[in-house]
Amino acid sequence: MELLRPPMRWTRRRPGSRQQFRNGARSIKIVATGGVLTPGVTVDFTAFTPEEVAAAVDEAHKWDVPIAAHAIGRTGIDHCVRAGIDSIEHGAQITAETARQMKERGIFHVPTISALLGIVDHPKDVPVYAVEKGRQIVDMLRDTFRRNVRLGVRFACGTARARPTIPTGTLPGRWSGWWSGG
Repeated sequence: MELLRPPMRWTRRRPGSRQQFRNGARSIKIVATGGVLTPGVTVDFTAFTPEEVAAAVDEAHKWDVPIAAHAIGRTGIDHCVRAGIDSIEHGAQITAETARQMKERGIFHVPTISALLGIVDHPKDVPVYAVEKGRQIVDMLRDTFRRNVRLGVRFACGTARARPTIPTGTLPGRWSGWWSGG
């Protein structure tokens, strides 16, 4: 997986991505919005213009490669869904209208529930700013998740596993608690 972050704009990244595909890359992930663990950036920071997201999606799909987006903030999510991204990872600020579009287009929501809970449930193990940002969106993600279940949005399971607060093998238990509320 090639992880692309700003300021490397997609219009300049196409040649490098093509080389990654020739070398066997099987997926692409863009960082479309700010993140909980990203210092100095709000979770709703929009990293790419609609045109840049469209270029990323176009390039991946030309190679018949799926493309995912780390996207928490509403505007970045909207850019990705309009461009035809294959999955939204995190997605705390998915609106009802965007969720309906996701359902119509078959776009997956990968809420990475365990990643967010691993942050807010372990405040001594992560930076203070991450705990604060996580607490700002945890209820929003729960509400979004439940609404998306009711609307029939497709889901995929993901952990953002690179967190020491998410022990291997705990994902099924974490998901069961959220499914019961959906």
